Amino acid sequence: MLIEFSVTNFLSFKNKATLSMVAAERDKTLPQNLVPPGDAQGLSLLKTAAVYGANASGKSNLWKAFNVFQSLVIKSAFLDPSVLQEAIPFRLHEESENAPTEFEIVFLLDGVRYCYGVALDRKKIHREWLFSYPKKQTRLLFDRDMSRDAKERFKFGPHWKGHRRQMADMTRDNALFLSVSAQMNHPVCLEIANFFDSSTSMISHEDLTGLSRKFNEFFIFSEKTEKEKIINLLNLADFSINDIIIKDKEGRITHENDYKNVWTQYELMELISLSNFEIIFRHKKLLMDGTEDVTDFKLNEESTGTIHFLYLLPILMMVFRNGCILFIDEFELHLHPLLTQWIIKLFNDPEMNPKGCQLVFMTHDAGLLESGLLRRDQIWFTEKNQRGESELFSLWDFIKTPRKVENIRKNYLAGRYGAVPILSDIFPSREDQ
Repeated sequence: MLIEFSVTNFLSFKNKATLSMVAAERDKTLPQNLVPPGDAQGLSLLKTAAVYGANASGKSNLWKAFNVFQSLVIKSAFLDPSVLQEAIPFRLHEESENAPTEFEIVFLLDGVRYCYGVALDRKKIHREWLFSYPKKQTRLLFDRDMSRDAKERFKFGPHWKGHRRQMADMTRDNALFLSVSAQMNHPVCLEIANFFDSSTSMISHEDLTGLSRKFNEFFIFSEKTEKEKIINLLNLADFSINDIIIKDKEGRITHENDYKNVWTQYELMELISLSNFEIIFRHKKLLMDGTEDVTDFKLNEESTGTIHFLYLLPILMMVFRNGCILFIDEFELHLHPLLTQWIIKLFNDPEMNPKGCQLVFMTHDAGLLESGLLRRDQIWFTEKNQRGESELFSLWDFIKTPRKVENIRKNYLAGRYGAVPILSDIFPSREDQ
């Protein structure tokens, strides 16, 4: 469960920017938008956060920051130094251009709060640290300092269990100690690496190919009950899809009653390629005599908005099932405003989201600001200053004493909170003519 995420010297973020999911104590509105205190270990955490801003203000760069951080943890132990090339510093200042990029996350895992961070450039890891806070007491697990003037490169706290020197010696300059330790089955590091791999999901508009693969895998490998849940959600969202079936390469409907058996019917490599299966969508068709039948549509015959929503649904199902954090860039892409509101309502619904899953999304959908779905502390803005540096701030931080009646959408579009484009009038006024 995410508490806060910080990024420094990455793309357009020169100075430290922190996205916090900690609820403002003085904001008592929309209590259903908070993770139940028992699940959050007494902390008051938000289920959703929306990030607004002009084009090129830094919204997507915030998404990319966490995406790069996630990739570092997952891939750096596998001799893949290319992932470091994604750590691109702020390049509009000579000092920052040659300084490390820094990521830090504070999160809850199995009831324990952790703080994990790393400072790196495109060649090596400069520093890496991990702290835990059981019973609100700070415990150092490890602190790795690769600077020349460091007295010792690895410092371990008394609560670090397992090998120390062996893991340190096996860690390359361009690899994370956390990832190497996870590969050696260190219990805490393995849990944290799994958190990055399995409990955080990233979606962007550029990832449609990856989403389509996940979509196919979900339906091919899922049980029938999972498919029924998706169809039910499609009906609730007012899509006219009655059924979803899987056909093999010869056009035969496969395992309509038990998708689990697909493992015993096909070779593993065929399953990996997914080329032998096709997802078909069934719609009602009205016959001449007034009765109803069904007709089948291929995926490419559905509308762009339907396809995008179909790609999202299995991800949402897995997020709710596993208790994940979901980051979505350009949340409103191809979706009707009522559908984006509907998805936010799913996260706020205690029955649909019993595990307190969290949603962080970047958007231009100003209609959400007047939908009554978001608290002030859930609304964030990115804005670039005159030096080209992105800044991140919350609406709650901007005005902590709001009026009882406030049109947030109108004020935002009028530029009262910043984070909107400043447009020049390209049409001369009549007085100038």
